Amino acid sequence: MRRGRKKTMTSNETSRLDELIAQEKRNVAREHFAQFWDAAIADGIDIEIIADEAVNAVIGELVREKGIDEASRLISELGDKEAAGGFLPQRTLQ
Repeated sequence: MRRGRKKTMTSNETSRLDELIAQEKRNVAREHFAQFWDAAIADGIDIEIIADEAVNAVIGELVREKGIDEASRLISELGDKEAAGGFLPQRTLQ
């Protein structure tokens, strides 16, 4: 019996694990945001006000934490996503 020999993860396994962790973080963030959104709606705040404040807060925090270049990159990606229809409601064909 060999002792002390551990199997190391391949780069593909590490990459897949990193993807799973990132996806779980996105899921948790989405849950937090949904709770925030629901609470604001329950308080009678208009969705346009909630959205405006949320976007401004997120971009402001991103600039403080990561810098203007990272915030600009995110804004650019959002523009690309909007142009590609990424924010339209998902529809299923029947």
